[in-house]
Amino acid sequence: IAVEHASTLLEGATAEFSQILYALEFGDEDWNILQPETRRKSLMRIHALRALWEPFQEAANAVIAGTAEESQLNYLLEENLSVLSAAQLLVEELTRQYSNPNAVTRASLMLIDISGRQRMLTQKISKETCIIGGRHQTDGTIADLQGTVQIFEASLEALRFGMPSVGILPPPNAEISAGLNTVVTDWNTVKPMISAMLASEDLETAAHAQKFQQLNVTMSVMNAVVGLYADVARPRS
Repeated sequence: IAVEHASTLLEGATAEFSQILYALEFGDEDWNILQPETRRKSLMRIHALRALWEPFQEAANAVIAGTAEESQLNYLLEENLSVLSAAQLLVEELTRQYSNPNAVTRASLMLIDISGRQRMLTQKISKETCIIGGRHQTDGTIADLQGTVQIFEASLEALRFGMPSVGILPPPNAEISAGLNTVVTDWNTVKPMISAMLASEDLETAAHAQKFQQLNVTMSVMNAVVGLYADVARPRS
């Protein structure tokens, strides 16, 4: 599905992940991280992620080079959520470490966390829809996709309107509200294709490519929204 485009994205994402992981540990002015990490708990999370990432990176590079063996493809499919989980734990640790508890509320951090997970869910949906119909589909792939879509839509609804019962506040400003509305518009563009796949309908090759590319657009918009939430939460001097 959109092999040339996907290969370019994979190559860029693999390189960027490695650069950021290095910068978080050792510092890198290009990433505006001016000092190496010294806190024990943060280093523990960085090293745990690195241990999972390095074999994952090797398999990804083999895919980029066109030399991947079946075992490497299976490794990517089996271990991607482990890498994601370790990355999320690192994000949570760094957020706690560098947030000013007197200036940043728990509610603000929750909004950053939920919106950040939304970015990831666009890619999880993309992965699961690309697997359907291929040799790597399992008995649980359709159920996984259904669950991911449900979480994405429920979380998007909570971000747009708030959910006071669990401490989720509505958008703190009009810019974030507009960004979330754009995410809804983008999602409504791609959802019919995903619904068709959940109904076991076949998509044309062009529709698969459109779905893949549209979900990347949705991720990009969601990424911008995360940045807006972070700006709101950032302590002011």
